[in-house]
Amino acid sequence: MSVYFLPLGLWKALLPVTLLLGATGNAIARPQPHVCSPTAEYRGDAPPERLRQGLHEGVNIELLPTTFDLSGDLDAALTERLNHTLQEAFEKSGAPGVTAAVGIPGEGMWSETIGLAATAPETPLTDASVFWWASVGKLFTASVILQQVVEEKLILNQAIDTWFPNYPQAPVITVEHLLTHTGGVFSFQQDLPFRDRPGYTPPNELIDIAARHGADFCPGEYWSYSNTGYVMLAQIAEAIDGKPFSEVTRDRLLTPLNLTRTETLSPEQIPSNLAVGHIDGEPDSNFQPSVPFGAGNIVAPAEDMVRFLAAVLSGEVYPRHLLRNSLTELYPMFDNGTYYGQGIMLYDIDADTNSIHWLGHSGGTPSVKAVVAYDLERQIFVAVAVNGDAPAEAIAWNLIQSIRNQPTHHRSGPGL
Repeated sequence: MSVYFLPLGLWKALLPVTLLLGATGNAIARPQPHVCSPTAEYRGDAPPERLRQGLHEGVNIELLPTTFDLSGDLDAALTERLNHTLQEAFEKSGAPGVTAAVGIPGEGMWSETIGLAATAPETPLTDASVFWWASVGKLFTASVILQQVVEEKLILNQAIDTWFPNYPQAPVITVEHLLTHTGGVFSFQQDLPFRDRPGYTPPNELIDIAARHGADFCPGEYWSYSNTGYVMLAQIAEAIDGKPFSEVTRDRLLTPLNLTRTETLSPEQIPSNLAVGHIDGEPDSNFQPSVPFGAGNIVAPAEDMVRFLAAVLSGEVYPRHLLRNSLTELYPMFDNGTYYGQGIMLYDIDADTNSIHWLGHSGGTPSVKAVVAYDLERQIFVAVAVNGDAPAEAIAWNLIQSIRNQPTHHRSGPGL
């Protein structure tokens, strides 16, 4: 399998130099643990003091709106500005195609898709095209798990040996550890033979790959991004609901929220209207978007991703107190200013006169990049996906900046 899964794309030259986020390794090699305590103390990096203790000086969940009205279209002048900004960013990106959406509560939605679904044979993108959102799909997996917690079918501190009795350290790895990437679960894409494996790899084999490598560290001691952990979460969700994960997400999320063009891929499924990932301008010869399973197998248009994040933040998907809890313990990620909660990311970046304070999730492989986020300061939703190696976050930031720079749009809200 030639692809590997990253949670954050590089922002590259589309952002000012002071805002570049350089990717670093996701975990320092730790000695293999032997016997782990179920109450291991966290010894990894901590977020800044101002982001601790429930984000008292960061995100105030209680002040977020309980509904986000995204009905209607944005006005003509703003639409023209966003179209121009996206076209310019797309041309600089070098990606074959891009899809983007911006939602401003109380004003409406804008979306646009530009470029090619595939370069060979040359296939234009259309309004019916969908993109693979890679690790952004973890938002969906985490939402299902938190719904099951609300229904008392699952508890966050429940050990995973109920479902994976033979997995290393399973008696002391909890559901919450999987949600927060603190379980010490080896991430399957780090396995070198897997990277070279062609075709589809089923979820059980991904978990077996991780099991053969053993634990990266004792659960709860450190943070290390684990796609395998989210594969496990999807299998837990399947076991609880008694149906395939694609049906779990359909019945719990997609149908109730009327996300009619969003789909959780079934094994080996590649929809005919899906934009193909590209590497160095050529179609990815081993494009397998269903492989990550619960770690990221969502395909959708950009506007559906905006609507989904709005539903999560409003409390429509699961209660707001769980959203606050999911951001109470934050773990620094690869890049300065990015932090992970329970299936959701906080972007908290300050550089000179620019600042980024987002809630959402990023995703990417060598052949696709994606992000969906809510700008807490400016009260704007944005979603961007590209089918190549281009910085989705940078394009999203440029779209937000184009709104900020329009004379009639200087929004400042209660999110911070």
